Amino acid sequence: MPRSRQPLEPPGFFVDRSLGRYLVPDGLRQAGFVVHTMASVYGPGAEERVADEVWLERAGREGWVVLTKDERIRRRAPELSAVKAYGVRVF
Repeated sequence: MPRSRQPLEPPGFFVDRSLGRYLVPDGLRQAGFVVHTMASVYGPGAEERVADEVWLERAGREGWVVLTKDERIRRRAPELSAVKAYGVRVF
């Protein structure tokens, strides 16, 4: 007897501050996705206070797909370690 497959839940996204606070997140929300931003997770004004490795760890633990244009993430040891350690999917 074939297994019945459960429909997959769409991924939740974490939109990095480098992609802005409104345009990209709002567009994804309008398309029906769950979207998290620095402000929605850590509060307004947190963009510059929360270290990249901190929010990368959270995104990995929560299973969020990270959208960013911050190229330093793939070059800096702490950020790269967080991506690898928590299996963060980063685009």
